[in-house]
Amino acid sequence: MQRIIALGVGWAIGFSCLAGTVQGGQIRVLTSFLPLYCFAVNVTGDAAQVDALLSGNANPHDYQLTIKARRRVEAADLVVLQGLGLDAWVEPALRAAKANQRVAVASAGLSNDLIRISGVPNPHIWLDPILAMHCVTNILTSIIEVDPDQASTYRRNASNYVVRLQALDRDIRSALGPYKDRPIVTFHDSFAYFAKRYALRIVAVIEEVPDVSPSARKLARLYATIRETRPKCIFTEPQFPSRLADTIADDLKVPVAMLDTLETGRLDPEAYEKGMRKNLRTLQEKLK
Repeated sequence: MQRIIALGVGWAIGFSCLAGTVQGGQIRVLTSFLPLYCFAVNVTGDAAQVDALLSGNANPHDYQLTIKARRRVEAADLVVLQGLGLDAWVEPALRAAKANQRVAVASAGLSNDLIRISGVPNPHIWLDPILAMHCVTNILTSIIEVDPDQASTYRRNASNYVVRLQALDRDIRSALGPYKDRPIVTFHDSFAYFAKRYALRIVAVIEEVPDVSPSARKLARLYATIRETRPKCIFTEPQFPSRLADTIADDLKVPVAMLDTLETGRLDPEAYEKGMRKNLRTLQEKLK
């Protein structure tokens, strides 16, 4: 049965734990989507093969596994998931996978109080660099369990990467310090952890459920909230159409800009850091 190396909230499959190591050659690590790819590949460096199930414009919220993707899951020595419901679509492939396959959940160990935004688990923890470090630590632990011979390399790489994430956190904190408590509107509730970490105030969310437009009553309440709080900007996401946000912004004369949740994009080891710093520049420009 599959071995769950790190069990996160929202993971529903119960598998027993079995010992074992990979014999010969580099281990194959398969992550569910882009941020986890960045975390894993920066831990392994050249010591392992790291890939992601999703790349390009595939969205982790509603992805459907293909036969080819199922085979990639089955061939991996370690599958790294976000948990919190984001990548539950991998579960059918895991049920059919080889008996000794390992699964790591990057969100493992976070308390219910921390991960429940607005009363329900919110999976977007990677948009908070401090919580991203938590993910990196979980991934490191899991990779070492699969490939203990390379433990010192993985620990050194992870330590260097955490230093970079600490610098990212400091830079964001310093840059956004002057904009504490500035009201903003986001398209989804994706930036709840980010806003909490850096003292921004999300006064409204356009789509509380992705791909579900607000009802007439909720839309009226949204308009009223925006008029009352006068947010500096409405932030859309590149993964979703912005027509509704553009209409609201035009009606209420509020600027629109884009913040990237980093769920899609080219598989680049630095994609997470580049994307977060691009978001920071956008916020600096629009919160003045």
